[in-house]
Amino acid sequence: MRTERILIGIGLTAACLCAYLLANFYLHLPAQWQPGTDLGGDLKQFYASGQMLKREDYRVLYRDYHFGRELYRWFEREAFDRGEELERFNFRYSPLYAWISEKALPLPYILWVKGWFWFSIACTVAAALLLLHGLPLFKKMTAACWLLILSFAPLTYALALGQNACLTFLILCASCQLLRNSQALAAGLVFSCAFYKPQFVLCGLLLMLLTGHKRFCAGLILGSILWAALSLLLCGWHAHLDWLHSLWEILRGRQSDEMATNVAWKGFVLTALPDGWQAAGMLLSYLFAMAALVWFVWRLNKLQSLKSWSADLTLALAVVYWLIFTPHVKSYELVLGLVWCIYFLRLPLPRHSILFWTAFFWSCGFLALSARHWQISLVAAPLTLWLLFTVERCVRALDECHPKAGEEGMFSI
Repeated sequence: MRTERILIGIGLTAACLCAYLLANFYLHLPAQWQPGTDLGGDLKQFYASGQMLKREDYRVLYRDYHFGRELYRWFEREAFDRGEELERFNFRYSPLYAWISEKALPLPYILWVKGWFWFSIACTVAAALLLLHGLPLFKKMTAACWLLILSFAPLTYALALGQNACLTFLILCASCQLLRNSQALAAGLVFSCAFYKPQFVLCGLLLMLLTGHKRFCAGLILGSILWAALSLLLCGWHAHLDWLHSLWEILRGRQSDEMATNVAWKGFVLTALPDGWQAAGMLLSYLFAMAALVWFVWRLNKLQSLKSWSADLTLALAVVYWLIFTPHVKSYELVLGLVWCIYFLRLPLPRHSILFWTAFFWSCGFLALSARHWQISLVAAPLTLWLLFTVERCVRALDECHPKAGEEGMFSI
């Protein structure tokens, strides 16, 4: 009980601070937005994409870095007028996003910001309800989980910036709940709604396929095909060819990006290592990712032989792997790691061990956000340590007190 009281005390303090920061942000929003004022995160990109698409075609969004210059012109006009060096990047999202943004242009941009803010809060609450629904947690631990979610620094950051991490969090939690209810095909269809993050969907597909969840993968493929068909119908083939070209340029490193906010190993290599070592560091990070994938699939197959293990736990761990080892993951995406963090609280482990590793992940959120100030990304190593330890402890704990599938067990997570 002491563990829960400590978690509740720390979480309540941090949640109050986060609530104050969000309230301060919302109350100081201007009544009207003037072009040239920097406001919003992903919403800035959507608004600029809609403005460009209204005047020209999709090609200007994905070629020759026209989009980056337009974004600066609309939201950072002083820097644009001074001729400062601008970031080189194209629009990163699907053409369907630009099509929707163009249709929403008649609405004032400030309504975009306020509407998305409240929509993201609704997504967060719904995701938490789905995540905690039906879990064998007593009341104080449930309260601690709510505070853990609401006080997580990357969540506050995502809400204030207007990022889509809260929507992705809801999609992930809904998919996990469906998997827990043995509705794998429906879970895959829901997971495909995260089509706006292709690398996220592909990583989930790969890891779930390697661990034998064929019905989930079938639903994910079917849903992705439906989303692609809708996007092709509304936007055309050429828009998607330009988008794929832009994504390929990102993979090749041709577009500039703020690496300090990248929580993956790529962010660490490109911010912490000297220029002469970065090529070797990137090669080692790719080899490490491949070795980690082999280990990951091996341990998951071990866990899936236990009766108490369910497919939603596999998906939660697959997302943590994506956070650490894919090339482009921003600090606010750490919200998605909360799913495995909450599951870990249910393991038959000593309370002090659960408290330590839960607080460890929670503190990684602050470390990820501080990277922007220090201009160095150091969170990949702690996240890797957290993943390795929690999976190994999970294997040992469940192997000791659970039989294999088909036998009677004492504990269920």
